[in-house]
Amino acid sequence: MNKIFKVIWSHATQTFVVVSELTRSKSKAKASVSDVKKSGVSSLITSGFKLSAISSLLISAMPSVYAAVAISSTGWNTVDTSNVQATGNGIAIGSNAGKQQSDGYTSNNSAEATRNAYHLQNIGGSASNNTISLGTNAYAGGEDSVAIGTRAQAVHNVQTTNMAYNSRGSYNAGAVAIGFQSIARGDQTVALGSRAAAYNRQATAIGNDSYAMGVGSVVIGGDDSGYAYESINGTGKQAWANNSGNLGYTNLATGFNPSKEPNKADYRPSAASGNGATVVGVHSQALSKGSTALGVAATAGDGGKISSTIKDGQIVGIDSTQNIEATAIGALAHAQFRNTTAVGHAAKAIGEYSTSIGDDAAANGKNSSAVGKSATANGEFAIAIGNAESNNVEGTKTQANGTRAIAIGTSAKSLANNTISIGSKANTSIEGAVALGANSESNRQLNAAETTNPYVPATANQSEANAIKATVATTGAVSIGKDGVRRQITNLAAGTADTDAVNVAQLKTAVDTWNVQENGSQKKVINNRDNVNFANGTGTTATVGVDSAGKSAIVKYSVNQSGLNVATDGKVTAVTNGNNFATAEQIADAINKSEKTTVVNGNTEITATPKVNGTVTTYDLALSEKTVNDIKQGTTALQEIETTADGVKAQTIKKDSNKANFTSGKNIKLTPSDKGIEVATKDDVDFTTVNATTVNGDTIKSGNVVINKNGINAGNQKITNVAKGTEDSDAVNYSHLNCQTKCNDFLK
Repeated sequence: MNKIFKVIWSHATQTFVVVSELTRSKSKAKASVSDVKKSGVSSLITSGFKLSAISSLLISAMPSVYAAVAISSTGWNTVDTSNVQATGNGIAIGSNAGKQQSDGYTSNNSAEATRNAYHLQNIGGSASNNTISLGTNAYAGGEDSVAIGTRAQAVHNVQTTNMAYNSRGSYNAGAVAIGFQSIARGDQTVALGSRAAAYNRQATAIGNDSYAMGVGSVVIGGDDSGYAYESINGTGKQAWANNSGNLGYTNLATGFNPSKEPNKADYRPSAASGNGATVVGVHSQALSKGSTALGVAATAGDGGKISSTIKDGQIVGIDSTQNIEATAIGALAHAQFRNTTAVGHAAKAIGEYSTSIGDDAAANGKNSSAVGKSATANGEFAIAIGNAESNNVEGTKTQANGTRAIAIGTSAKSLANNTISIGSKANTSIEGAVALGANSESNRQLNAAETTNPYVPATANQSEANAIKATVATTGAVSIGKDGVRRQITNLAAGTADTDAVNVAQLKTAVDTWNVQENGSQKKVINNRDNVNFANGTGTTATVGVDSAGKSAIVKYSVNQSGLNVATDGKVTAVTNGNNFATAEQIADAINKSEKTTVVNGNTEITATPKVNGTVTTYDLALSEKTVNDIKQGTTALQEIETTADGVKAQTIKKDSNKANFTSGKNIKLTPSDKGIEVATKDDVDFTTVNATTVNGDTIKSGNVVINKNGINAGNQKITNVAKGTEDSDAVNYSHLNCQTKCNDFLK
């Protein structure tokens, strides 16, 4: 077979065509090319003719010739250009290549075009300049556009709002569609892959069943990952197709009816519908402006909505201008609303401005953050950082459920608003509570007695108690442990305000010791928890009580009292013996009741001469000369005299000594002289009881009895208990006088 070809001018099509070198040229008067053998592309390849060689030949020929090249086929080894359309330096190779057809792909009203949103816009029924259409029904409809592949279409963009940029005066200048049923619709769009579609200006779709619908969007992916969804996490196939709720497979604008495909639930196309959206990964979708999806089945900016229909290059029901700038990175990662970020396998960022990082991490609240395996932040502004202990146990997840809650640590949980849990398994459940450290818990209720009734020391006064009560808790407690888990707080600075914590150094200063002194002399140091005993003293009784509030101790010392009895003879005695005291009132009353008067009367035998020395009055008693002589005479015959005091034997005076000794007593001063023995009270005296109503200067007065510098006025009362006198100046008593006669008779 002849394998040498040549290029000739076809008058019928006004284009260059490739024919065998044996084909005869027609005369200029004839335009028929019926003798040209028809040879399709497939037959050329079968015959060893390479498409690359043809392309090289055509391209090399075009600069020197302003003409179009059209090659088609109507049978084996035959060439026919009647169904091929190439104009303006264009190239069209393939059955019906380079022209809009009437087989359901050329009309906006056809059932196939409506179903698949595959709309072609007729701009004159012919291709533009410098186009290349290679393949059955391939059509390049804009200047410098390329369509390679069966039904590949570089078609016009009917969305006029997206066609402001038109550098070459056409609807899709520079568009490139390569692949079976690929679509490049818009200026400088690129669709590479079977059923790949680039719907907007400078959009790029690379991969089978990939869709780039936003201006400048980029998709690298497909709809078949090579393994079923259940191989990833064990769920059903339908969950794979509808993961996160967004663009499914059915009724996509691919020019192909996927409903006829078996197991369509196993498929989910890669798609970028927002301007500037980027998708890299099979099944991944970025469905809003500026969104990014990287990884198997990653989803960004879907807003939680579901759609399975594309019309005019847009997903029906999902507004690509909402939920913008979402980012999902990782297999099954899902960033749902605006400015969300999900990084990691099955990571989910649902709330606006939320961030999740880690396997199965979930940031569900607005402005929330979840970092770590299965970490969950449900509250607004919540933060959860930490890994779950188990893949299958819900309770082991790190959770921040409350608004502004923070949970940091494996299985840490902050379940109420404004709570903080830091540490493995740290847990807070009361608003505002804080749990610090592994296994710490803060769950004390705000209305509990432990919170509302603070401890007030018994030594606190009312002002101090009020200050303590004014500092009760107003939010959750801070816990550094729990029952069975105790921690020290170390390196704590000394507190200054009422609500500051104090350290041990301050505590030692406050309650370590206190001193006990006696009249200014140090007696004892009392340590913390030592006992102080208040004992009875001499004449006193100690009592310790508690005030009505039960907070203060009261110590009292009472004087032991005793009443006074006054006998008829004026003798005063105590009712109770021992160390007891009488009141001034009792003493005065006893004196008044005694009414005893001391009278010192002189006579011819005894004279009483008072001598006053300050407050002391001394009575000098003297015997008459006759009495003295009588006594002298009596002593000659007297062998001995026994003296007594109050009936008690005292000194015995014998005739060989003939001396009587007087001794000073308590408060009594004896002064011997040649005149006698002066008996007086000492200047410094110590009385247990003084019965007197008036002691004033030089006067002692009790009732009618007066003793002063002028003498003693007995007030018509007896002077009792007067001892017998021995000297001339001594006072004599009644018995002494009564026996004078008897004594004289005895001496005679």
